[in-house]
Amino acid sequence: MAAVAGAIVGAKFGVRNIPPAWLNKLAWVEVITDLATGLLESNTVSAQSA
Repeated sequence: MAAVAGAIVGAKFGVRNIPPAWLNKLAWVEVITDLATGLLESNTVSAQSA
């Protein structure tokens, strides 16, 4: 349940509003950031092609 709530809040407010202390405790933060960036970029390209 907490993961779903976190995903919704993150989507609404963005990563910039996540407290740095929370991000510092996140495992694989760089991998997650790279994956999220790739998803965003691929979605943007797909949307522009449609």
